Amino acid sequence: MVLLDIPFQPDATACWRISVPGEDVRLFASRHAALRFAMDLARKQDETAGSVTYISLEGADGRWRLFDANFRTVG
Repeated sequence: MVLLDIPFQPDATACWRISVPGEDVRLFASRHAALRFAMDLARKQDETAGSVTYISLEGADGRWRLFDANFRTVG
C-alpha cells in the first residue's frame, strides 16, 4: 500500500510537497497540481505495480480524508 499526503496549506516555501516512496519529494506550485499528480501516479501504480495507492487529502477543517486513485472516498 502506498499513501500520498496532500496538505491543505503550502509549506514555508509556498509549495505543496508529495513524498513518493522510492523517489525524491515532488514540489508543486498549487494544490490542484499536486492532486492531479497524485491521482495520475495512483492510477499508474495501481495498474502497473499491482499495489493499492491512496491519496490522503487534508480539508479546510484540518481533517484528513482518504481517497482512491479515482478520487472515491475510502472508508
